[in-house]
Amino acid sequence: MSSSPTIAERSLEESRRTGALDGARPAQHREDQRPAVIELHRVTKTYNEEPPVAALRGVDLTVRRGELIAILGPSGSGKSTLLHLMGTLDLPTTGTVRITGENVAGMSD
Repeated sequence: MSSSPTIAERSLEESRRTGALDGARPAQHREDQRPAVIELHRVTKTYNEEPPVAALRGVDLTVRRGELIAILGPSGSGKSTLLHLMGTLDLPTTGTVRITGENVAGMSD
């Protein structure tokens, strides 16, 4: 039994079909020396409810100057939590969030 493609898979296929990705390479293969503007390293976020809710588990992400990213996923997958951490509206339970190299845990309100 085959499963239906996800929205992300359909979007990627459409981009390939239309040539929108011509010349693009996956981020891990780019020789990109642009500075990171947002970095998450081993970030977790657990909400202290009963039972506890692990919204994020071990997230690693780097966004470099000039990059555009999309955050996709089903309802309840942690998208809003991730954006709250990236926007410094909340702090991670564990891990590091850096904005232009500065650890947000050391920033004042």
